[in-house]
Amino acid sequence: MNNSDRIAHLEAQIKALKAEQSELLRQQTKIEVDKWHGRIDDLAVQMHLGAMEADEKFAPIFEKVRHAWDEAKALLDHKRPDDS
Repeated sequence: MNNSDRIAHLEAQIKALKAEQSELLRQQTKIEVDKWHGRIDDLAVQMHLGAMEADEKFAPIFEKVRHAWDEAKALLDHKRPDDS
């Protein structure tokens, strides 16, 4: 094998290694994107669960406030100016 053949062989190896490196970087990027997608999905689930917990805690309080407002409005709607 002469120098010209060795250089051609090394250039071919470099080209193959660059292609492999490029593919590995593409795969690594895809893995990172997939990992972030999973994290985002986890956050969405946590947010949904937090909203459910907040609904459970505040729904009864909200219903009491709404009921009190309904009663106050009903009292005001039924009171006439000559009812003093």
